[in-house]
Amino acid sequence: GLQAIGCLKSLQHLDLSRCIKITDEGLQAIGSLTQLQHLDLTGCGRVRSLDALSFLEESLQYLGLSGCSNLTPGALSALTNLASLQYLDLSQSDYLDDDGLFTLVPRDMQQPLASLRHLDLSNCSEITDEGLWALKPLSTLEFVDLKNCDHITVREIEKILPDIEFAVEVEQLQRDYSDESDDSDDSDDSDDSDDSDDSDDSDDSDDSDDSSLYVTVSP
Repeated sequence: GLQAIGCLKSLQHLDLSRCIKITDEGLQAIGSLTQLQHLDLTGCGRVRSLDALSFLEESLQYLGLSGCSNLTPGALSALTNLASLQYLDLSQSDYLDDDGLFTLVPRDMQQPLASLRHLDLSNCSEITDEGLWALKPLSTLEFVDLKNCDHITVREIEKILPDIEFAVEVEQLQRDYSDESDDSDDSDDSDDSDDSDDSDDSDDSDDSDDSSLYVTVSP
């Protein structure tokens, strides 16, 4: 299996998504592929350690780890020195919390993930606003996906990461700004109650399916 793949020293793209029998031992063979640029391990639920990937520091540009359910926050420490990594998918990671993000981007490291541009954290339900501070040192980061991160607020994203484009669900955006919207509606009611009622009816019609939509917010 992977031992044979380890002999392909010039291999640049490897998709192992949903290969559920892959273990940490198998990943050791991947560590010898020093030309590898794209590695997808989505759904590889038996993988517990990422130490083998530290040998891909200069080559790896894309890494997919979505749904790798047996990883732990500590395993992410192996990724901090991946200087060429541009796209990291950690979506659907139930184990990933604020401490995990600070493990990925250590406070005392000058240039962690020095080339990272796109970070997918969608459906990581344990991350809170506090964890966003871990991302602030990522000077090359351009986009972060935070859809279905229920403990993260849009206002804190804009405060902590003001120069980063991000994606959230429309429902999340509406929830976080509901108080402001209510205040605005009250003001409109006092000026012209009939117009406000008409506007509310129109909004109800237009937004009936908002819960299934998402929006990308640019800085």
